[in-house]
Amino acid sequence: MPVDPAPVFVIEGGGNDRFVTDEGEVITGRVARPEEESRDLPVAFVPHWKTCQNAGDFRHKRRA
Repeated sequence: MPVDPAPVFVIEGGGNDRFVTDEGEVITGRVARPEEESRDLPVAFVPHWKTCQNAGDFRHKRRA
């Protein structure tokens, strides 16, 4: 899965966003605010489709 290059700290269970770890595991949560960042938090990557300005150009329409 393509991901953005910059890693982020993740607050697990704090949201519904999905992130990908170095090991390829998908975790759910939210990006930690700067004041919440800690070495104790998991570090992961944002899937590129989440931030891509052209993501809609690549989505397939679902069949009814």
